[in-house]
Amino acid sequence: AEAALADAQFVLLDYNHAPNLELLKKAHEHAERAVTLGGDLPETHLSLAATRQTLWDWAGAEESYGHVLRLNPKLSRAHRWYGGFLLQFGRIDQALAHERMAMELDPYDFAGQCSYGLYLFYAGKYPEAMEVLERALSQKDLLTGHVVLGDVNARLAALASGSEAEVYLKDALRQADTVRLAELLRQA
Repeated sequence: AEAALADAQFVLLDYNHAPNLELLKKAHEHAERAVTLGGDLPETHLSLAATRQTLWDWAGAEESYGHVLRLNPKLSRAHRWYGGFLLQFGRIDQALAHERMAMELDPYDFAGQCSYGLYLFYAGKYPEAMEVLERALSQKDLLTGHVVLGDVNARLAALASGSEAEVYLKDALRQADTVRLAELLRQA
Protein backbone atom coordinates (compact mmCIF):
# COMPACT_ATOMS: atom_id res chain seq x y z
CA ALA A 1 0.00 0.00 0.00
CA GLU A 2 2.85 2.39 0.84
CA ALA A 3 4.48 1.68 -2.54
CA ALA A 4 1.18 2.45 -4.28
CA LEU A 5 0.95 5.71 -2.34
CA ALA A 6 4.46 6.60 -3.49
CA ASP A 7 3.53 5.84 -7.10
CA ALA A 8 0.34 7.90 -6.76
CA GLN A 9 2.43 10.97 -5.93
CA PHE A 10 4.03 10.66 -9.37
CA VAL A 11 0.61 10.64 -11.00
CA LEU A 12 -0.27 13.78 -9.06
CA LEU A 13 2.85 15.43 -10.50
CA ASP A 14 1.30 15.10 -13.96
CA TYR A 15 -1.72 17.09 -12.82
CA ASN A 16 0.15 19.82 -10.91
CA HIS A 17 -1.78 18.75 -7.82
CA ALA A 18 0.77 20.35 -5.49
CA PRO A 19 4.29 21.75 -5.76
CA ASN A 20 6.61 19.15 -7.29
CA LEU A 21 9.07 19.11 -4.42
CA GLU A 22 6.25 18.50 -1.93
CA LEU A 23 4.92 15.57 -3.97
CA LEU A 24 8.39 14.11 -4.45
CA LYS A 25 9.12 14.36 -0.73
CA LYS A 26 5.86 12.51 0.04
CA ALA A 27 6.65 9.89 -2.62
CA HIS A 28 10.07 9.30 -1.11
CA GLU A 29 8.66 9.02 2.42
CA HIS A 30 6.05 6.48 1.28
CA ALA A 31 8.68 4.52 -0.68
CA GLU A 32 11.05 4.35 2.28
CA ARG A 33 8.20 3.19 4.53
CA ALA A 34 7.24 0.60 1.92
CA VAL A 35 10.75 -0.85 1.92
CA THR A 36 10.79 -0.89 5.73
CA LEU A 37 7.46 -2.71 5.89
CA GLY A 38 7.91 -5.05 2.94
CA GLY A 39 11.62 -5.22 2.22
CA ASP A 40 11.39 -8.45 0.25
CA LEU A 41 8.74 -7.14 -2.16
CA PRO A 42 10.22 -5.89 -5.45
CA GLU A 43 7.47 -3.29 -5.89
CA THR A 44 8.62 -1.50 -2.75
CA HIS A 45 12.17 -1.18 -4.07
CA LEU A 46 10.83 -0.11 -7.46
CA SER A 47 8.99 2.80 -5.87
CA LEU A 48 12.15 3.71 -3.97
CA ALA A 49 14.21 3.52 -7.17
CA ALA A 50 11.80 5.87 -8.95
CA THR A 51 11.85 8.41 -6.14
CA ARG A 52 15.64 8.27 -5.90
CA GLN A 53 15.89 8.77 -9.66
CA THR A 54 13.55 11.74 -9.60
CA LEU A 55 15.43 13.28 -6.69
CA TRP A 56 18.74 12.86 -8.61
CA ASP A 57 20.14 10.21 -6.29
CA TRP A 58 21.62 8.37 -9.28
CA ALA A 59 23.70 5.83 -7.35
CA GLY A 60 20.82 5.04 -5.00
CA ALA A 61 18.41 4.68 -7.92
CA GLU A 62 20.69 2.30 -9.79
CA GLU A 63 21.23 0.26 -6.63
CA SER A 64 17.46 0.05 -6.05
CA TYR A 65 16.71 -0.90 -9.67
CA GLY A 66 19.35 -3.64 -9.45
CA HIS A 67 17.81 -4.93 -6.23
CA VAL A 68 14.35 -5.01 -7.80
CA LEU A 69 15.58 -6.99 -10.79
CA ARG A 70 17.40 -9.46 -8.53
CA LEU A 71 14.22 -9.95 -6.50
CA ASN A 72 12.03 -10.38 -9.58
CA PRO A 73 13.71 -10.39 -13.00
CA LYS A 74 10.28 -10.79 -14.62
CA LEU A 75 8.77 -7.55 -13.30
CA SER A 76 7.97 -5.74 -16.53
CA ARG A 77 7.56 -2.30 -14.99
CA ALA A 78 11.01 -2.57 -13.38
CA HIS A 79 12.64 -3.19 -16.76
CA ARG A 80 10.68 -0.32 -18.27
CA TRP A 81 11.55 2.18 -15.55
CA TYR A 82 15.17 1.05 -15.38
CA GLY A 83 15.36 1.48 -19.15
CA GLY A 84 14.27 5.09 -18.72
CA PHE A 85 16.94 5.55 -16.07
CA LEU A 86 19.61 4.15 -18.39
CA LEU A 87 18.41 6.38 -21.21
CA GLN A 88 19.05 9.45 -19.04
CA PHE A 89 22.74 8.59 -19.06
CA GLY A 90 23.03 7.77 -22.75
CA ARG A 91 23.22 4.03 -22.14
CA ILE A 92 20.98 3.53 -25.17
CA ASP A 93 21.73 -0.13 -25.94
CA GLN A 94 21.06 -1.17 -22.34
CA ALA A 95 17.90 0.97 -22.25
CA LEU A 96 16.62 -0.66 -25.44
CA ALA A 97 17.37 -4.14 -24.08
CA HIS A 98 15.44 -3.49 -20.87
CA GLU A 99 12.51 -1.98 -22.76
CA ARG A 100 12.40 -4.99 -25.11
CA MET A 101 12.38 -7.26 -22.07
CA ALA A 102 9.52 -5.24 -20.57
CA MET A 103 7.52 -5.62 -23.80
CA GLU A 104 8.15 -9.38 -23.88
CA LEU A 105 7.00 -9.70 -20.28
CA ASP A 106 3.90 -7.53 -20.80
CA PRO A 107 2.85 -7.29 -24.46
CA TYR A 108 -0.26 -5.32 -23.47
CA ASP A 109 1.69 -2.43 -21.96
CA PHE A 110 1.12 -0.08 -24.87
CA ALA A 111 2.57 2.89 -23.00
CA GLY A 112 5.73 0.80 -22.68
CA GLN A 113 5.72 0.24 -26.42
CA CYS A 114 5.51 4.00 -26.90
CA SER A 115 8.48 4.36 -24.56
CA TYR A 116 10.37 1.87 -26.70
CA GLY A 117 9.54 3.98 -29.73
CA LEU A 118 10.96 7.02 -27.95
CA TYR A 119 14.17 5.13 -27.10
CA LEU A 120 14.52 4.09 -30.73
CA PHE A 121 14.01 7.74 -31.73
CA TYR A 122 16.84 8.80 -29.41
CA ALA A 123 18.99 6.01 -30.84
CA GLY A 124 18.42 7.41 -34.35
CA LYS A 125 16.50 4.32 -35.45
CA TYR A 126 13.67 6.30 -36.99
CA PRO A 127 12.03 3.71 -39.30
CA GLU A 128 12.01 1.14 -36.48
CA ALA A 129 10.60 3.73 -34.07
CA MET A 130 7.85 4.57 -36.54
CA GLU A 131 6.94 0.90 -36.94
CA VAL A 132 6.77 0.30 -33.18
CA LEU A 133 4.72 3.45 -32.56
CA GLU A 134 2.26 2.83 -35.39
CA ARG A 135 1.73 -0.75 -34.18
CA ALA A 136 1.15 0.42 -30.60
CA LEU A 137 -1.24 3.18 -31.70
CA SER A 138 -3.19 0.72 -33.85
CA GLN A 139 -3.93 -1.24 -30.67
CA LYS A 140 -4.42 1.63 -28.21
CA ASP A 141 -4.72 5.35 -28.87
CA LEU A 142 -2.22 6.96 -26.49
CA LEU A 143 -1.33 10.63 -26.57
CA THR A 144 2.33 9.96 -25.82
CA GLY A 145 2.51 7.72 -28.87
CA HIS A 146 1.22 10.53 -31.08
CA VAL A 147 3.74 12.97 -29.60
CA VAL A 148 6.69 10.66 -30.26
CA LEU A 149 5.41 9.62 -33.69
CA GLY A 150 5.14 13.30 -34.58
CA ASP A 151 8.74 13.80 -33.49
CA VAL A 152 9.88 10.83 -35.55
CA ASN A 153 8.10 12.12 -38.65
CA ALA A 154 9.44 15.65 -38.14
CA ARG A 155 12.98 14.29 -37.89
CA LEU A 156 12.52 12.14 -41.00
CA ALA A 157 11.12 15.18 -42.83
CA ALA A 158 14.25 17.14 -41.91
CA LEU A 159 16.47 14.34 -43.23
CA ALA A 160 14.52 13.76 -46.45
CA SER A 161 13.92 15.96 -49.46
CA GLY A 162 11.24 16.63 -52.03
CA SER A 163 7.99 14.70 -51.92
CA GLU A 164 9.32 12.25 -49.33
CA ALA A 165 9.95 15.13 -46.91
CA GLU A 166 6.42 16.43 -47.57
CA VAL A 167 4.87 13.08 -46.68
CA TYR A 168 6.74 12.96 -43.37
CA LEU A 169 5.94 16.59 -42.61
CA LYS A 170 2.23 16.04 -43.27
CA ASP A 171 2.20 13.09 -40.90
CA ALA A 172 4.09 15.07 -38.26
CA LEU A 173 1.47 17.83 -38.53
CA ARG A 174 -1.34 15.26 -38.39
CA GLN A 175 0.10 13.88 -35.16
CA ALA A 176 0.40 17.43 -33.77
CA ASP A 177 -3.26 18.06 -34.64
CA THR A 178 -4.25 14.87 -32.81
CA VAL A 179 -2.33 15.99 -29.71
CA ARG A 180 -3.77 19.52 -29.90
CA LEU A 181 -7.34 18.23 -30.25
CA ALA A 182 -6.89 15.90 -27.30
CA GLU A 183 -5.62 18.80 -25.19
CA LEU A 184 -8.60 20.96 -26.19
CA LEU A 185 -11.01 18.17 -25.29
CA ARG A 186 -9.28 17.67 -21.97
CA GLN A 187 -9.67 21.37 -21.15
CA ALA A 188 -13.33 21.44 -22.14
